[in-house]
Amino acid sequence: IYVVNYGDQTVSVIDAAKGKVVATLPVGKHPQAVAVESAHNRIYVANVHGDTVTAFDGATNTVIGTYPAGRNPYALVVDPTATHIYAANYGEPSVTAIDVSSTAATK
Repeated sequence: IYVVNYGDQTVSVIDAAKGKVVATLPVGKHPQAVAVESAHNRIYVANVHGDTVTAFDGATNTVIGTYPAGRNPYALVVDPTATHIYAANYGEPSVTAIDVSSTAATK
């Protein structure tokens, strides 16, 4: 289970079977949403006031990168082909498409 901690800019990883936090990861400013890409076990977090999306490896619970997004990314969705993450930007009328294979972002 992944829970954003808006105030301290982290994500808690909770082992549901044990009912305890197993990791707390630093992400960007004011994390808002989480999307899970299960094919590669990648977790993506929208950082609403950081204008970024943080990615981490779900197997190792380590941050693997940060992608630029539009202004105030608020919600995320994973493309069914697992090649793109889409961030809906609250601060502007746009959606950012993040190509997770090349780390390029376009609006």
